[in-house]
Amino acid sequence: MNKKKIITIILVLLVVLVGGASIYVATQLSTRKAVSPTAPESKPKASVCEEACPGTDGVLRSCTPPEDDGTAVESLCNTTGRVESCGGIYYCCPVPGGTWTTDMTACPTAPTETYVGSDACTVTAVATAVCVPSGVVTCTPDCPTACGTPASTISTCTDSCGNATTKACPATADCVCTPSGTITCSPDCPVTCGTAASTITTCTDSCGGAATKACAATAVCGIDGGWSAWTACTATTCGTSGTKSRTCNNPVPATGGAECIRTNGTLTTASNRVETATCTAAACPTTTIATVPTSTAAATPTILPETGIFDLPGIAAFGGGLLLAVIGILLAL
Repeated sequence: MNKKKIITIILVLLVVLVGGASIYVATQLSTRKAVSPTAPESKPKASVCEEACPGTDGVLRSCTPPEDDGTAVESLCNTTGRVESCGGIYYCCPVPGGTWTTDMTACPTAPTETYVGSDACTVTAVATAVCVPSGVVTCTPDCPTACGTPASTISTCTDSCGNATTKACPATADCVCTPSGTITCSPDCPVTCGTAASTITTCTDSCGGAATKACAATAVCGIDGGWSAWTACTATTCGTSGTKSRTCNNPVPATGGAECIRTNGTLTTASNRVETATCTAAACPTTTIATVPTSTAAATPTILPETGIFDLPGIAAFGGGLLLAVIGILLAL
């Protein structure tokens, strides 16, 4: 009898335990959401996302966007050419274990991964090739380099990916004129021969500034030659021909002065400054015998009005005839 009671009590206890366990399991299954077997486990959202681009430990912590739990997305520089965004700026991993940098030359077309999450936390990886501008901008034409050019913006530019962009050009330095050495004077240095050295102060340099100019003395003025007088004709007998000469020495040509001009139009030279010409002696004189006219008219003496002396032309004629008569008598003796 006692054995039956003990067995009954044990069976009742077993039924109670199995029933309680069934109730607990049913309660847990009714309160738990269905989760995809491949979905990562969700984390509770943090209240504040702390962004560091990169942090002191070299890890990029981006909050744009954050993780599903509100924490920063952490990215390690562990792959050459890896590109990640942090704070709205792209960063490049040049070598594994290196330092994140904004110099994109090591990552010109690196693939990136974009994760799209569903309510069930299903994650899909999408790989794309993205050209990240390196910061190099090419313009045609480029910024001006001429001095004194104001600041400007060029709109005909492209970045390293070929996208249209603009480029700000700073103002260039003010122009500084360096004199070339050319000096302009008005009037300029004199060119007249025999002018002494002088300095002109009314001059300007190639930049328009005031300047002076030293003028050297000009050469001594040349002395033009002049003829001396003709010498006497060498002919000494009347009616004969001879020569005469003159010399270009009055004055002698000097310091570039002109030579004398000969009668035939040629010029004298330093070795021959004498001109010779023909000449004729004076003509010989001719002898004529004058005939004395006779007159039968009586001479009429006249008195010169100024002297009162008698003018006796008849007396002169009479004396001549008398002289001839005397000579004839003497010859007859």
